[in-house]
Amino acid sequence: MAGVKPPRMMVGGKGWRTLGIAWAAILVVVAAGGGTLQYLGPPTGHPAPHPAEAHPVAAGPEAAHRAAHPVAEPHAPDAPHAESATRVATPPGTIPGPDPALQEPAPDFPGAKLPRLGPDGRTSMRVYARPFDASDKRPRVALLVVGFGMSDTDSRAAIASLPPAVSLGISPYTKDPAPLLADARAKGHEYFVTLPMESQGYPLNNSGVRALMTGVDQSDNDRNLEWALSRMQGEVGLTGASDGLRGERFAASTVAMGAVLKQLADRGLMYVDPRPSTAPGKPAGPIVTTTLVIDDLQEPAEIDARLAELEKRARDGDRVLGLVGRVRPVTTERVLNWARELDARGVALVPVSALLARNVTK
Repeated sequence: MAGVKPPRMMVGGKGWRTLGIAWAAILVVVAAGGGTLQYLGPPTGHPAPHPAEAHPVAAGPEAAHRAAHPVAEPHAPDAPHAESATRVATPPGTIPGPDPALQEPAPDFPGAKLPRLGPDGRTSMRVYARPFDASDKRPRVALLVVGFGMSDTDSRAAIASLPPAVSLGISPYTKDPAPLLADARAKGHEYFVTLPMESQGYPLNNSGVRALMTGVDQSDNDRNLEWALSRMQGEVGLTGASDGLRGERFAASTVAMGAVLKQLADRGLMYVDPRPSTAPGKPAGPIVTTTLVIDDLQEPAEIDARLAELEKRARDGDRVLGLVGRVRPVTTERVLNWARELDARGVALVPVSALLARNVTK
């Protein structure tokens, strides 16, 4: 047995040397690869995670929850609404959204805006008016339906179904007017703020809180007017019609009403007088006067008769305005039936702004 080398010893020694060389080669490759990755950085399109994002639990359970459920950062209190901050192209058939150039801060109502004349002379009564064909020589008839916002169901149904040329009156008492206004603009309806004013028969006929009143300081009425204007943006103007009332007593005060009309004109807004008038001619300034109230009585036959009378007066050569004092399914239905064949009868249904006197330059 002497001189014979055990094969296991020879094979085992060589095997260990071979295994050592292999492991050494693997370590070299791994080290080289790690250096290459560090040099190249993370793969394109996948930025390296922030340490807190890579290990959210390390920052505590609350941080882990925030990482798993991100929440959008709130806007600053005085940040403008998104629709006011950026001007975009207006799709055909719609009304443009509020223009920041036609707004200014409301001093007494933080975060709210008031309409103003644009630095380039533009006015709300023109910018937000629904376009119409001024070369159309057919008789013109306009409808203003007020009370939008008092019943969300009736208001949305009317916006969706009424012809776009019908103008809308939005109540400042609407809890959240922004969605309603967006719907109106998308459907092509120009709109007015309904201004609560002291009515005939007050206090039995109460126009509500913040109504403009006779017998109070002008400063109180100024503040309430600014409140109504601050409730929404993008309006063509205001009207004294409010939930079936028309502010007759306040409008009869030459001094008080004159101050309101001056402020509206200075802000580039028109006014719709809801008191029916048969006086010939057109009022001076940005004012349109109601010709007929359509829904004094709610009977369908009476509503149809008033609409027919309005159309007749238009054919007689007047530019006429019909006022619907409340949004109700019955009046919406009768207006739809009447307007459906109006074009075929040779009468043009136009927005209220189309009735403005030609001498209005603001």
